Amino acid sequence: ARYLLAAGAFSVGFAAFFGPAPAFLEALDYDSATIFGFFIVSNLASAVAFVPIGRRAGVGDPTVLQLGALAVRVVLFPAIGFAGLLPALAVRSVGLGVAFALVGLTWAVVAVTAAGLVSRRAPDAVRGEALGLFTALSGLGTGIGGVLGGWVALSMGYRAAFAVAGLAVLVGTVLVAASGIRAVPDP
Repeated sequence: ARYLLAAGAFSVGFAAFFGPAPAFLEALDYDSATIFGFFIVSNLASAVAFVPIGRRAGVGDPTVLQLGALAVRVVLFPAIGFAGLLPALAVRSVGLGVAFALVGLTWAVVAVTAAGLVSRRAPDAVRGEALGLFTALSGLGTGIGGVLGGWVALSMGYRAAFAVAGLAVLVGTVLVAASGIRAVPDP
């Protein structure tokens, strides 16, 4: 149950970041093609990482991998909010490109490990229900996070929205850690 709450919390954080991110990039004077490019970089990093992360997740408890990815996002989301302080457009663009690649890499870790963690922790008799609840809570978190991130961005600014995103991911990270780490994966 704790892991399902964690998934809801970190889903809020992910959407609180991604909801206002395009408008934030536009406010930094990037055109729509460049903004699209940042998201392509993120998706490309995810796509390249999925298979190696899947192999790595099968070697030990994937909780450790997921905690690492979530911890990176706790710091990364608020840090992206400070990109506008970088003095030169080229430096800012490279920094954002690297940041979005890290966003994609961390997404690959979370995506690969999450369903496995739910499956391994749920008793056989309720595994399907647990996966359905995980999907529902993730979706609910995404809806809440998008609205929350947009509202905070409009009322307090993008840095505040990205800080809220990082805080929600932190709550999810703490809940994942509290759900326990297993030394050896279940067969």
